[in-house]
Amino acid sequence: MEASERPATGGPAKGHADPPPDLKAHLTESAPPSIPRDSALRKGIAAGVVAAIIVIVVVQPLINRLLAAVAYIGATTLSSFSKTIYTNAALGEANTAAFDLLSAFSFLYAAVTGVGILLLFKLHVWVTRLERGTTTKKPLPPKRMRLRLSALIVLYLVGLTLMLASVSGEFARMQLNTCFRQRLTVVAPFVSEGEEKELRAMWASMKNRGDYERINTKLEEIARSHQIALPELLLGAR
Repeated sequence: MEASERPATGGPAKGHADPPPDLKAHLTESAPPSIPRDSALRKGIAAGVVAAIIVIVVVQPLINRLLAAVAYIGATTLSSFSKTIYTNAALGEANTAAFDLLSAFSFLYAAVTGVGILLLFKLHVWVTRLERGTTTKKPLPPKRMRLRLSALIVLYLVGLTLMLASVSGEFARMQLNTCFRQRLTVVAPFVSEGEEKELRAMWASMKNRGDYERINTKLEEIARSHQIALPELLLGAR
């Protein structure tokens, strides 16, 4: 008799038994999914990376420069407008009749253009209803009408801005001259003729708000030294 009996042919070898079916299914479900190798996906990822690089390198700096340019233009325009107010005030008293005429024209422009926009907007509503079959009248084509409405709105806003700037500038000029004349009249009895001429010369050579504030400071110093009260600055001259 042999010392050990060999296992039957075809039986499972010792130490290599198959795992239970439940364990095999669990291992199959928990295995990580394979990464797709689709060329379209790779192209999409590459396009996204390129687009991100373009935005970071080109678009973002361009936007920053554009915003900086807009801010610079706005600041320059505001500074120029402010200087214009003080240089015009240095010319002397404004023509009140011209100011009244400018104000009336600005009001007329705003009223007429505003009514025109309102009527064109109603026409736009009419076109919309026509497209939906709620009216039988024949207005302008929708595309042409919308173009006219947009152009009229832009024209209205630009014109109204210019008109308001002109009216506010003339109003400020009148208020500045009124305040200076009134304050100089108050301190005139307490200063010499030379000092009064100096104040008038400072006003005539005024270029910006800094010059205006220096004139007011000098007037306030004269008022304090003689214990007199100066009139308050009017609206538009503060």
